[in-house]
Amino acid sequence: MVLPVLGADLGRGNVFSVASAIAIAAAVALMTQRARPGSGLRFTGAALLVGSAVLIGIVSVESMSLLIAAGLGVAVGLLVGARRPMLLELIGAATVMVVVSVLAGRVGALRLTAALVVVISAIPRAGVKSSRASIAMAAGAVLLSAGLLGFVGASDVTVRWFGPAVAHGARTDPRVALTFDDGPDETYTLQVASVLESYDVRGTFFEVGKAIDREPQIARALYARGHLLANHSYQHDGWRWLDPRYPELERTQRAFEHQIGVCPTFYRPPHGDRTPFVSAVVGRHQMTTVLWDVTVGDWNASNAETLARRVLERVRPGSIVVLHDGLDGSPRADRSVLIAALPTILDGLRSKGLQPVRLDELLGIAGYGDHC
Repeated sequence: MVLPVLGADLGRGNVFSVASAIAIAAAVALMTQRARPGSGLRFTGAALLVGSAVLIGIVSVESMSLLIAAGLGVAVGLLVGARRPMLLELIGAATVMVVVSVLAGRVGALRLTAALVVVISAIPRAGVKSSRASIAMAAGAVLLSAGLLGFVGASDVTVRWFGPAVAHGARTDPRVALTFDDGPDETYTLQVASVLESYDVRGTFFEVGKAIDREPQIARALYARGHLLANHSYQHDGWRWLDPRYPELERTQRAFEHQIGVCPTFYRPPHGDRTPFVSAVVGRHQMTTVLWDVTVGDWNASNAETLARRVLERVRPGSIVVLHDGLDGSPRADRSVLIAALPTILDGLRSKGLQPVRLDELLGIAGYGDHC
């Protein structure tokens, strides 16, 4: 009963994810009925199969299929047991993997082939009779699945295991929010603002605290010109989000208060990484975690036309688009490709009947609070 609920939450409307969760939940129920009383490894296998189903339903990174398939292979091996011919075990594992991949809507040749190879190699061999080896294999697979589930919960913008977050506005609203991360940049941030203003548009800038303290005049100019400022951590590194206290949030709020005299209510975690502790800190500050539903890797794009096309292909009513006017709070990042792409993006949004607005307008939430 747990897995269908998880699948519904994970999929966020993706019927394939829900279907795969239900299908595997039914398979687990049938398999565990055959387990002998007290057969702990069989039930461990069932738990691994559930975890693998959850992961395969939401993870889209090809390389992670290898790790997921390893856990799935061990799960099938533990459930089927070592008394059956190896051929039946391989057929069973391959069948489960194919069904899950098809129902999840992910049947790319690379993904499926790689996953099946690891399934075959990961299944406990029929000749292995050592209980210690079986227990070690099960323990390793459990740790692997737990680690993958934690990684997905922390970094996948489509799941909400570790706290509430907003990724888009109402799908019936013909407005979108263009948001810009990692600035302010001393060369390109105000150029981005000028392009937006030439279309009578205001953006939302998720600022890095250290960059605000280094270039406060840029953030002040954005605020004075009607753009919305928001919190994007102080250091923007790859590990401080693991600190349960997460002082990054408040340190950046203090930079806003000291340098501009405002207290943003929106927070975006660097790279989308978050933990339950980070979410708790955001909640205590009465702020809202904002993610996105449109990202196109503009930080390493080199072709403005391709960048604009990707944005316009993915944007929908209510979308929150993430772009980058800086890079990790660096003062001298080259964002010329974004400057070149913005007019095409803005023209394209207009032709699609979509109006760019500030994030607070799209979500109907005040962009600034009365205390930091």
